[in-house]
Amino acid sequence: IDILPRDLSQNCLRIFARSEFHHSKFQQNVVDVLSKMGYSLKEEFCLESGYSVDILLQVDGKQIGIEVEGPSHYLGRSKVRSGPSRFKQRQMRALDK
Repeated sequence: IDILPRDLSQNCLRIFARSEFHHSKFQQNVVDVLSKMGYSLKEEFCLESGYSVDILLQVDGKQIGIEVEGPSHYLGRSKVRSGPSRFKQRQMRALDK
């Protein structure tokens, strides 16, 4: 069931997928290590849903999405992920199969 008219839905997805990305030093370090190990990868790869993964890794013909999550993705100093991080993960699992 479509909730929005098709053209409006496509426009919303286009704007959502165009959002700016923040590259942390931690993420850059992960990219550098994976690159030095010889892996083929893409940074900030946009998925069909409009969400992006920090790194899309190619391993043995398979694509693996990697989210590099530093301290800002957790509540305080706990190991509990923040609401926005949990929401994004849940949405990606449901929409990008």
